[in-house]
Amino acid sequence: MQAVQKIAQETLQTVRDQSQMFRPAIQDDFGLEQTLEWFVKQFSRQAGINVRLKAELRDGSFPAEDAIHLYRIVQEALSNVARHAKAQEAHVTLKEHDGELDLEVRDDGAGFAAGPGSNRAAGDGLGLMGMRERAEHLNGSLAIESAPGKGTTIRVRVPLRGVVTR
Repeated sequence: MQAVQKIAQETLQTVRDQSQMFRPAIQDDFGLEQTLEWFVKQFSRQAGINVRLKAELRDGSFPAEDAIHLYRIVQEALSNVARHAKAQEAHVTLKEHDGELDLEVRDDGAGFAAGPGSNRAAGDGLGLMGMRERAEHLNGSLAIESAPGKGTTIRVRVPLRGVVTR
């Protein structure tokens, strides 16, 4: 009976952890930058990949509907790093300037043949397609740069709408 109770408690904790990763409550309270700091630490611990976050945000707060899309793009990009890249390290960079948010997720992994113009639209997997759709939903763009043995860089540019307070 104790073994079954332990399994049930571990399963419940796993479900809680995964639901928190999907829609972190911290984002509603503290904004995108702090949510990404939290996520990067969790991801690094779980995946065993050193991820560095550099955020240069003037305001640090975005409309919740925008922030969740950016969070999910980072989450999917790092998930791809863990599943496919065989990377030791990844970098997530957020920069706000000239009315745009630039997001970059770069790894030192295996890379892949991204094709002409690094657009790869015809060969996108579901994760890449989802990231592209999220960027376009925000009236932004997504570009992929990669080559075998050279790692991969995902770049997202999103125009900033009215910035809101937390």
